[in-house]
Amino acid sequence: MKLDSLVVNMAVKNIHESYLFYKKNFGFELVDAVVANSTEYNGITTELKDDTQYQWAMVKKESTFVMFQTVNSLREDIGNFFETIGASLTFYLTIDDVEKLYIDIKNKVKIVKEIETKFYGMKEFYIKDCNGYILGFGSKA
Repeated sequence: MKLDSLVVNMAVKNIHESYLFYKKNFGFELVDAVVANSTEYNGITTELKDDTQYQWAMVKKESTFVMFQTVNSLREDIGNFFETIGASLTFYLTIDDVEKLYIDIKNKVKIVKEIETKFYGMKEFYIKDCNGYILGFGSKA
């Protein structure tokens, strides 16, 4: 078996809010989105409209992709497998300059673990995103 990629699909409250959080704080770009309650795929949507609700979106930054899907849409796809969304797992992203990112976003997001150098040689910090997911960022110290 060859594994081509792993793309995270996060259950979220609101697609637009989630997209804006990741765009503003980390520079993610919209790849595609699907309008809420739609049963047909009408082609690529590269811009979210303020007056439209969405059920799914994919965003990317460089070679990292993340999908956002509303709770109701996920439940329709795969059933009621979770009670809550958020910090039931953490995402750890290795980046080139963790100190720069920390300085850039520390006053814009909820920091849950301040930046520090760990015994295993990584400098890292953790935040909580707009849906309650924990995101860790690290660079070699």
